[in-house]
This record gives sequence, C-alpha cells and structure tokens, in this order.
Amino acid sequence: MTNIGIPMDIYESPREIVIIVPLGGVDKKSVELFFDDFQLMLKWARVKPQLKEDLIIQQDECYRGEFTQTIQLPPYVYFDRIHSEIT
Repeated sequence: MTNIGIPMDIYESPREIVIIVPLGGVDKKSVELFFDDFQLMLKWARVKPQLKEDLIIQQDECYRGEFTQTIQLPPYVYFDRIHSEIT
C-alpha cells in the first residue's frame, strides 16, 4: 500500500470542514475512511480497466494499486457529526 500526496482542496469555516479529493478512475466500493487521533485516513484502490486487446498503449501514467492518504484534522472536530459523500 502506497501513501501518496494527492492534490486536494480543504475548506474550513467556524462550523465545518470540507475536504474534496479527486479520485477519478477509482471504484467507489474500494474507498474507505478511518478516523484516529484527529486524523482522517483515506484508503482506496485503482485498477487498470478492462480494455480491448487490440489497443496499443500511447501513454500509461495513472497510478494503480492500493493507496492511503492521511489528513490532519483540527482538535475541535465532533467525530459524531462527520459524514462523507462520493459523487
């Protein structure tokens, strides 16, 4: 499992924190969230899609495999109010 620094947007107000993480090509079922000691840990997997046999690779740069990302949360987070949405 690889811990990579993927780009993300983090917005904060006195009432909420919004974190947007682009996970294009990732199966929604592979995404997991964990909370521990004021850290949000994301885990996901990206696999190579099934393609036609006659396709010739022109460029192959997408990261594939299992990945994790850790985000430090502020100490005033109410963990019982955390929710996620994958769109």
